[in-house]
Amino acid sequence: FPALLADALPPARWAVALPDLASRLRAITAVPIGEPEDDLLRGLLARLLAARQLRVPGTTLDWLVARLPRTHAAAIGAVARLDAAAQASGTAISPALARQVLPDLRGEDVFDDPAVAAFHDADAFVTEASQERPGGLL
Repeated sequence: FPALLADALPPARWAVALPDLASRLRAITAVPIGEPEDDLLRGLLARLLAARQLRVPGTTLDWLVARLPRTHAAAIGAVARLDAAAQASGTAISPALARQVLPDLRGEDVFDDPAVAAFHDADAFVTEASQERPGGLL
């Protein structure tokens, strides 16, 4: 049966007590999952914006894709902040509004929005748990 195993460490580096399982894990081919490509990030942003019933021109999506950190949480945080700013100012989401709301996308923490905090905390918990106990649930 095919199985997908995901962890911060490759299976060969998991601390497993059973010798037979350890040898099988060392034989697994590990494939890293990299950052999302532009098309995937653009699609994610479009889906998040559509879920909030927001229409954004392609030029604004291009601007965001070029500048956002390549994480799901960053996209969620950026959309939440842009939505709140657009509602507060009564203007459409544009690169100019994004520059005001997201002044330093590479260095600023985009998790200030409470709607994103739970997602970020859950992601951090999973990361910490996998580092404390290599091998995840095994």
